[in-house]
Amino acid sequence: MALAATHFVCDTEFSADSVEFCPLPLHARFMAVGTYQLLPPAEPASADTKLNKGDDDDDDDGQQDAAPVKTNRTGRLYLFEVAQEGDGSDTSVTVNQVFRQETSAILDIKWSHQALNGDAVAAIVTSTGETEVWALEPETAC
Repeated sequence: MALAATHFVCDTEFSADSVEFCPLPLHARFMAVGTYQLLPPAEPASADTKLNKGDDDDDDDGQQDAAPVKTNRTGRLYLFEVAQEGDGSDTSVTVNQVFRQETSAILDIKWSHQALNGDAVAAIVTSTGETEVWALEPETAC
């Protein structure tokens, strides 16, 4: 007897690091997925540029401090609608992507357990230090 079965697989291209179904009964068929991708750093300064900095960046051991490398992170927010068709042993699950948005890397997603102005809402935190609140559009949530 199988305890688990795969009903859907989706390549999000980036690392999927957060997933959550909407907890509101009228919208429980919606699943949000957040992704995170570390992009290659920009080109570091050339050796000539580092040498022209002078000796004021030397450590006690005589080596220069490396300039901090700024990393870029990108991500996507996906919204899927999950539906079950049939009943009993003759059921099938369909999953359709209904929304996709390029964003900063998404660290976490949490749906509110209460509607806000009648809408299902989710809070998203990103790698740029932002917290965003997203609401399901009425035509999506129908």
